[in-house]
Amino acid sequence: MTVPYEALLLLGGNIGEVEATLGRAERMIEDRAGAILSRSRDHWTEPGFADERLF
Repeated sequence: MTVPYEALLLLGGNIGEVEATLGRAERMIEDRAGAILSRSRDHWTEPGFADERLF
């Protein structure tokens, strides 16, 4: 008997090509764990220290 599971994953990044990396992560999750049921918009925030990159 197969039991369906749901999980909430929080992913983030600030180094390199973040959008491409997160896209690859989504595809890997779907390939290995199943369908992604929903996705929030991207949230970009200022760092809490001296850095020019958004998080």
